[in-house]
Order: sequence, then structure tokens, then C-alpha cells
Amino acid sequence: MTGNGTQALTNLTTSDVLEITNETVMTDKGLIINGDSADSVSLSGSDWTSAGTTTQDSNTYNVYSFADTDGTHELLIQTDITTTVL
Repeated sequence: MTGNGTQALTNLTTSDVLEITNETVMTDKGLIINGDSADSVSLSGSDWTSAGTTTQDSNTYNVYSFADTDGTHELLIQTDITTTVL
């Protein structure tokens, strides 16, 4: 998330993540969201599973995963971002 001030991504579904990553020809797709404590993300739907945390390039992320016929997909959200699952 870029820009000054508060940024919000609301009602992100597993279908949204697949649409965003659809241009890559691979299974087990993923998406990374970077931001800070002023930012927020809300995940919508019952398909999300909290899968702990991971560190990449000195940034720590909360991992949310879901599965479909193409494999298991991960959404990484920087831990500073306020995240809610609706």
C-alpha cells in the first residue's frame, strides 16, 4: 500500500487474489501486501486460513492461505498492517 496517510483494502476475497495473480501461469500463487500501522486490510469469506508468520527481505508478514483445484495460495500481509477477517 503506497501513499501518505491511511490506506484501506476492504472485503478482499480469495477470488480477488486469484484475479490479481491470474496473469501468472503457475500453481500455488501468492500475493504480498506491504504497508504500515496506519493501513488496514479486511479479508472477506470463510476460505481464509491463518497460517502463522514468515519473514522475507527483513519484513515480517502474517500468512493467510486458501486452496482450490490449482493448489494452495498464500496472501502475505505485513504485520504492521491491521488485518481483520470478516
